[in-house]
Amino acid sequence: MDNSNAKFENFLKPESLQQNLMIASVFIAVYENFRSDIIDKVKYFYCKGFIDGKELLDDYEKEVLSKVSSKENRQIKATLLWLVDAGAIDEDDKSTFKNLTDMRNLLSHNMTNMLFEGFPDNILELYVEMLKLFEKTTKWWIAEIEIPTNPDITKEQYDSINWDDITSVNLEFIKIMTDIAMTGTDKYLKIFKQEG
Repeated sequence: MDNSNAKFENFLKPESLQQNLMIASVFIAVYENFRSDIIDKVKYFYCKGFIDGKELLDDYEKEVLSKVSSKENRQIKATLLWLVDAGAIDEDDKSTFKNLTDMRNLLSHNMTNMLFEGFPDNILELYVEMLKLFEKTTKWWIAEIEIPTNPDITKEQYDSINWDDITSVNLEFIKIMTDIAMTGTDKYLKIFKQEG
């Protein structure tokens, strides 16, 4: 059997196709969630209120969007620069995000070909890097923005926080989704049924 026949046979195997579709869809879904998460957090940090349902974001343009002159992907590029300037991420993290974006675009625009030819060898490694970066930005945001700006948190409460345990509902949902999708576990369903 030649190589193209072997690839087509592998493509036609339901378990192989299902697994590849699952990997691609989870990667894209988590990427889009992560991208929106960091853009929205920085954007709403500068939100001064609403008039007729429209956000007042004057400082957002000056403090964030002005970092990038190009209109192409301006929001995410400017957000990443803002996060670097704020100390939330570094240049290596920004480079990692570029690699994640390249993979997301490859999956989105070449899905059929990749299902037949196979995914890049580093797709799962990149997925793990994405989860790590998602966790890093989430922890930084909570530790440096949410908690310090919360008037209900006292200095004593702040000093007693276990920073290793900091997380968000969104991040935990992503971790659960990843675990279910990648392992097929039903442990969360069992826990849900026991608690319900």
